[in-house]
Amino acid sequence: MRLLWIVLLTVFPLLVSESASGDEPSVGEVVAQAGFGTGEVSGWENAPETDAGYQDSRALRFDQPAAAGSRMASLKLPAEHLRGCLLCLTAMIKAQAVSPRTKTWHGVKFMLHCRSSAGEDWPQAATEDGTYDWREVGFAVRVPRDATGLDLSLGLEQVTGTAWSSAGLRRHCRRRRR
Repeated sequence: MRLLWIVLLTVFPLLVSESASGDEPSVGEVVAQAGFGTGEVSGWENAPETDAGYQDSRALRFDQPAAAGSRMASLKLPAEHLRGCLLCLTAMIKAQAVSPRTKTWHGVKFMLHCRSSAGEDWPQAATEDGTYDWREVGFAVRVPRDATGLDLSLGLEQVTGTAWSSAGLRRHCRRRRR
C-alpha cells in the first residue's frame, strides 16, 4: 500500500484578536491566525508531529496508510465572535501520491465545520488527488448569525498518499449583512 503524508504548515502563532472594546471584528480585520512555525501545535486537537514545510517553515504531517480511515486535526474557533462574518480561509498545500477519492468530499482536507440552529455544514477547499507542488487553496463561508460551534479541520479523509499545507487558517474577513 502506498504511504500517504499530509503536512500542514502555518507561519504565525495562534492569535485571536479582538478590539479593545470587545466589539465584533471590522471589515477586512484579521481575526485569527494559526501557525506551526516553531513546531507548536497548541490548541489543535489530534495534531500529528510537525515536519519541514513550505518556504523553510514547519508543517503538520498526516500519515494515513489505510484508505478506510481518516487522520484529522481540528482547531476550535470563537463562534460567538465570528457570527455573521464572511470568513476567507486560505492554505498552501502540496501532495504526493494521494489516492483517488471515492466520494467528492473525501481527500486532502481544509474544512470548516459550522453548527447552528439550522443544522451542520462542512464547507471546504477544493483539493486534488495525485501528486503536485505547493499551491494555494481557499474558500469563503458566511458564518450563521446563530452559530454555536466552528471547527477548522485539516488532514486526510478516506485516502492514502502524501500532502502538506502552509497556512491552515490565515485570515478572516468581516462583512455585515444588511
